[in-house]
Amino acid sequence: MPETTGLRQAALGALVVIVIAFAYGRSRFGRLLRATREDPAAARAVGASVYRQRLIAFTLSGLLAGLAGGLYVHLLPLNTEGVYLDLTFITLAMLVIGGATSLWGAVVGALAVSALDSYLAVAENGTSLFGWHIDLPAGTRVVIVGALMALVLILRPSGLTGGRELRFWPGRAS
Repeated sequence: MPETTGLRQAALGALVVIVIAFAYGRSRFGRLLRATREDPAAARAVGASVYRQRLIAFTLSGLLAGLAGGLYVHLLPLNTEGVYLDLTFITLAMLVIGGATSLWGAVVGALAVSALDSYLAVAENGTSLFGWHIDLPAGTRVVIVGALMALVLILRPSGLTGGRELRFWPGRAS
């Protein structure tokens, strides 16, 4: 087994997760979960158990978060300095900036915040951009991502995608 993950493996893993999330969102269970989020009273009226749907969603998300954490901690050295609150904050920023109510929003937020966070991490150690030397103080990336998140919450509370899904083909609305 390789000790590092390359771009190809990471992209393939991300694609698999996106396809599974897309399929789940269009399935009967995904529609029931969305109905319990949007209008719990209407969901109860058609016979859906709001408690059961939310329990299943919470359990699945906890399982996936635990799996992701287990895979991530495998890459870390024995000391846990690399597991910190900033990682939780960046993950939350991805959802807020992209839009938490859509798969497309999560993908857009993850790409945008990851790119910005990666560049700012490099800039904190000193880098050049268009001939200008940039050397940001430590912690700047968290401040900038936080300010961007606040700006998105003020100007576009539903995120950059506005809660809309990307449509690959015409058909019924999901």
